[in-house]
Amino acid sequence: PFLMFLEFVYKDEIVFDPDTILEIINLAVKYQMQNLVDRCCAYALGIIDSENVVTLFNHFKMWNFEDLVVECRDYIWINSEKVIASSQFQEMSEDLLLEFVQDDCIECTEENLFKKTGCFEQKSDFWKIAFFDQISLDDQSIHRDNSSGE
Repeated sequence: PFLMFLEFVYKDEIVFDPDTILEIINLAVKYQMQNLVDRCCAYALGIIDSENVVTLFNHFKMWNFEDLVVECRDYIWINSEKVIASSQFQEMSEDLLLEFVQDDCIECTEENLFKKTGCFEQKSDFWKIAFFDQISLDDQSIHRDNSSGE
């Protein structure tokens, strides 16, 4: 990626690659090369899919690229079944997952969501927060399940 970055610096030319785009954006941000950042981001928008959207979202959020964060968030909402089925899903931060669950934006079955979030099992506070508003106090079985042993 650094050689690609240097080629851009000297020739104003670059051939993007999905495997290196985040590293190139990182270099462009680090060296404050807004023209390259803009070109990279335009390319990144065109390659968003269910296998990379979580990774892209996390990086765009870190770099404060709000427009791209919104694009990724919208993609996740629209394609939630595919995103949840992807290998990248477990890289979703708890904050992002919590946001989707609370906003009821994920279009999938609750069973599928629980199966795929096995990486969050040990973090029971996450599930308490995520579903607290949705739990009826009259539903004793759900109430007991969330409060037992914790």
